[in-house]
Amino acid sequence: AHTDLTKLVDGYSYMVLKNAENRNGGQAATYTDAYMKLYRENAGTEPYFNTGWYGLSMKKNAFQHSHNLTFKGGGDKLSSLISLSYTGQDALIDNSDFKRTAIRFNTNYQATERLSFALDGFLKREETNSPYGNGTGSAPLFRMMYEIPPIYPGLWANGSYGEGWQGANPYAFIQAGGLSDVI
Repeated sequence: AHTDLTKLVDGYSYMVLKNAENRNGGQAATYTDAYMKLYRENAGTEPYFNTGWYGLSMKKNAFQHSHNLTFKGGGDKLSSLISLSYTGQDALIDNSDFKRTAIRFNTNYQATERLSFALDGFLKREETNSPYGNGTGSAPLFRMMYEIPPIYPGLWANGSYGEGWQGANPYAFIQAGGLSDVI
């Protein structure tokens, strides 16, 4: 199970709650008792989807690693330090990751008792990759996973992407919606 994610209802429970909402608003039920019985008996098969959007769209875990290497040396008048680091971070969503490479250097020279020189520098390169989705980054993908009812298809049995809800399918956006690369 994923950490700190809201537990969502299954497809049958969604239909029960949707009908109750309609009833409370003075409207007719969206789903008939006969359809709900058929759904309950066949849930998880086409066309009676019971899509777990979190499970379909996310990995159960992601790897993160960090490496640092420092060299330091010198004498009475001159001292130097150079530090190299690398961080790699996978994400719970496919096609998402973060990489950072950095180098820091410090050199100090004591020319006389009253005169010293220092040269310090820091260079960093970061790269972030994430699904392009609907053009606004990863946050809407999580919102879609949370909001789309489980009765909508994420993936058909033949491997093609389902239409999701009103054309929004977070799994399709993650897998085939393109990437947003920031360097």
